[in-house]
Amino acid sequence: MTVEVVDADGNPIADEPVTATVNGETTEYLTGEDGTVNVTTESTIAKAVEYEITVRDDTRGLPVNQSVQTERFVIGAQEEPEPEPETYDFTVYTQEDIPVTVRNDDTREEWTKNATNGSVTFELAPGMYTIHADEHASVLMPTDVPGYTEIELQGEYDEFTVNVVDAETGDPIEGAEISGVCDWYFSSGDAYITGESNADGVIETSVISPSVCYDVLVEADEYESTTISVINIPDDDGMTIELDAASDESGDEEEQTNALVA
Repeated sequence: MTVEVVDADGNPIADEPVTATVNGETTEYLTGEDGTVNVTTESTIAKAVEYEITVRDDTRGLPVNQSVQTERFVIGAQEEPEPEPETYDFTVYTQEDIPVTVRNDDTREEWTKNATNGSVTFELAPGMYTIHADEHASVLMPTDVPGYTEIELQGEYDEFTVNVVDAETGDPIEGAEISGVCDWYFSSGDAYITGESNADGVIETSVISPSVCYDVLVEADEYESTTISVINIPDDDGMTIELDAASDESGDEEEQTNALVA
């Protein structure tokens, strides 16, 4: 029996493995330059037997006799391997050189690399990712790659103090309250600054650091409230805020009324 192996265009395929099994005995062959190979079994060639011929994933049971016989196998074009998905550089900046873990939210795959000199770069396929690093505020909001190519991780919450005093006397103001939102990622409202001053006029609070807080309101009873446009965390730690005493309009009205009565 002759086995012929050609491609989809009828061109012979040389050095193609061909496996022949008859009566439980298996023999391996390779096609020649013309894409053919002769399959013979001396002990059974005189009889009508059945060969099991395999070329790649195609296995055929073929009755064989004394007459000339050719079996053709047509092999389609080999499938090209799927290209690797396109990847993008994604850089994570850290406050310290520590391990950084990036997780694909869809596949749940994770990659961990050590930051060097305050940064580490990953090659990531398009998708949504969360980022985590010890002693840093983790980014739980999914990050779109390649929508974003870098991110800076902030440290965890740091102690932050503000001194609130009377603008005229310099005396500490007890019970003054501070409130505002801070940016620490690519959108606002992810961090807050809040707190109330003690008897020494000191507000002791904790804020994600570093971050920048905008339009921070400071107010206290019997004082005019004030708004601080920008507070930088941690650079402005220990800052002093002065409040002006509220004008006593009700008192002025009462004095005018008494004067009229007199």
